[in-house]
Amino acid sequence: MITSHHPLEYIASLLEEILLEYDVKKFLVLITDNAPNMRKATKMLETKYPHLVSFGCFAHSLHLLCQDILKSTSVANILIHTKNIIKNINGSQVLIGAFNEVKKELHSQKSLVLPVATRWGSHVASLISLVKCKQVLQRMAIDEKYLEKMDKPVRIKSLDEDYWLKVSDLINILQPTTNWITKLESDKPTIEYVSSVL
Repeated sequence: MITSHHPLEYIASLLEEILLEYDVKKFLVLITDNAPNMRKATKMLETKYPHLVSFGCFAHSLHLLCQDILKSTSVANILIHTKNIIKNINGSQVLIGAFNEVKKELHSQKSLVLPVATRWGSHVASLISLVKCKQVLQRMAIDEKYLEKMDKPVRIKSLDEDYWLKVSDLINILQPTTNWITKLESDKPTIEYVSSVL
C-alpha cells in the first residue's frame, strides 16, 4: 500500500511500476488522495508521461471541506451542545427510561445518535437524530417529573429555538456534502458524478 509517509521518489517509482506493468499508454488519469507527497509524485509522472493528468480524490476534498466546517467556532459550539444533550440522555438509565416513556407517549420511534469522530457524515446523522427527537426533549425539559434529572444546560438548550434553527441550518449546509461523499466513495465507478457535485 502506498501512503503519504513514503518518500516522494518511492511513491513515484511504485506508481510508475504499475503504469508500466499494464502499459502506461492505457492510462490517462491518476487519482490519489490529497497528501502533498502523493500529489507531487503524480506531478512527476505527468512530466515524464505528458499524456497523463492527475487529480486529487474529490471525495477526500469534500471530507477536508467538512472537516474545516466542523472546526469553525460556531459549528463546534453547536456540536458541543448537541453531544452534551445526547450524552446527558444516553448516559443516565433514569433519563433513557424517561426518554423512552415520552417517546412512547408521542408515538415516536426515533433515537439519539452520537457522531463518530472519523466519519463526517455521522455528524449530520447525529444532528438529524436530535431534530427528530426535538419534541421528546422539549417535553422532558418542561415536565416537572424530569426537571431534576436533566442537566440544566441541556434543558435550556432543548427549549432554545435559536439553537434549533442553528442545528437545522447546519444540517442544510453539511447534508448535501456528506451525501456526495457517500456516493463518491462507493465501490462502483462514480467519476461521472464529479461534475454534478461542482
